[in-house]
Amino acid sequence: MHDGRKIWVEVICPEPPNIPEEWLNFEPNHVVFGVPFPDKAILLRWTTVIKEKVEKLLGNSKNPGYLKRGVVGPDDSYVIAINGRRLRGKNSALMGISGYPFAVEAVFEVGPYQLEIDPTSLKITVAAHQLRPCIPKPKGCSVPAYTFLDPTFRAVSAIWATDINDCWILGNDKPMAVVHNPIATNPIPEQFLPATWEYVPVPSGKDKYRLDKRQGRLSITA
Repeated sequence: MHDGRKIWVEVICPEPPNIPEEWLNFEPNHVVFGVPFPDKAILLRWTTVIKEKVEKLLGNSKNPGYLKRGVVGPDDSYVIAINGRRLRGKNSALMGISGYPFAVEAVFEVGPYQLEIDPTSLKITVAAHQLRPCIPKPKGCSVPAYTFLDPTFRAVSAIWATDINDCWILGNDKPMAVVHNPIATNPIPEQFLPATWEYVPVPSGKDKYRLDKRQGRLSITA
C-alpha cells in the first residue's frame, strides 16, 4: 500500500530457450572467441514474459484476467517485475544493445544506436537510436515492442527490471531499473521501488516523449 493505493508487483524469471549455450555457460577468466551478444534472442524473452503477464492482467478471449475477476481493482497499480538472471552470460541480462535496459527496448521500440553518413562529404548526418517497433522471431511473425505507447496497456504501471542471483545476500551489485509507463491509468511514484536507475518518459511535443534517466533509490542512498 502507498498513500491509500494498492500496488501489485508480479514477478517472473524468464527461461532461456533459444539463447546460445556458449553464452549461458560463460566461464569467468576463460576467453572464448566468436560468441556474439544474443541481444535479439534475449529481448524476445523479455517481450514474451511481458506479454504473458499482460494477458494475466487483462485476460483474453478464453480466460478473464485479474481486472475482470476483481483480483486487481480499477484503482490499483500493477507492476511487472522481471528478473533476467537465467538469461545472463558474459554480461548482465539487464542492458540491451541500445545501451538502455531490455525493458526499455521491449516497451518503447528503442533499437541500436546508428550513424548515417553522407556518401559525398563522409560526414555524419544523423546520430540516433533506431526506431524498432517490432522484433523479428526466428520463425513466425514479429513481436511488437511498443507496449507503453499503446493505450491498450494503460493498466500496466511500470516494469521493474532486475538481475538478481544468490550473490545478492552477500552484498554484491544488484542492478535494477524501473521503467515507467507514461500513459498508465494508475502510475507508481518515482523511487517507490528499489532501483539503481529509473527511466521516466517526459512529454516532448505531440505524441512524443523524451526518456529521462534518473537516479533511483539505491543510487541515491549508496
